[in-house]
Amino acid sequence: MTLQTVGIYSYNKKKTFDNLEYNFTIFDTSGTERQRSIVNTTIQISNGYFMVFAVNNRRSFEKAIDWINLIEEYANLEEYANLEENVLYLVGNKIDVEPECREVAKEEAELFAKSKNIKYFETSALTKIGINGAFEEMFKDVYEMYKKINEKNANEHFEKNKKNNKKKTNNYFGKNKKDNKKNTNNHLEMNKKDNKKKSN
Repeated sequence: MTLQTVGIYSYNKKKTFDNLEYNFTIFDTSGTERQRSIVNTTIQISNGYFMVFAVNNRRSFEKAIDWINLIEEYANLEEYANLEENVLYLVGNKIDVEPECREVAKEEAELFAKSKNIKYFETSALTKIGINGAFEEMFKDVYEMYKKINEKNANEHFEKNKKNNKKKTNNYFGKNKKDNKKNTNNHLEMNKKDNKKKSN
């Protein structure tokens, strides 16, 4: 069974940051109940998410909110701990529709996004408005997150090595101190015996 068979499509995009090339894999799914278990697995292996709804369909907005809340719940679970560092965007699509056809106002979506401390974008898949900008912002934010995590891990590794080296140094000096004390005591005892022997 392929990803396409169950309604999940993937695309690759190469981007360069700090003179290094990175390959981003983009998964595209509708997020329906039928696909929930598969989407759950995709969430585990992903670093960034677009929660997309149609501005002329309030139900799709409510479903996007449900998915955002679900990701927040997952982030509190040990097996989904990586979600704490991930990038999440809310995207209002189909802004090409007539204003009177909108069921979700831009201000409402922005207010919700702000309450969740996530970014909000508006796009049109039909006219391509906002699409590139949203993806470029996602690539940049995921890279910055990746960079931050690597720096954090490097610092933790450095501190761990620092503690281990300090422990080894203390053990070394402690052992040498004990050995030197033992050698000194043995030397004094030997001299004591020799002096006693000479006296006799």
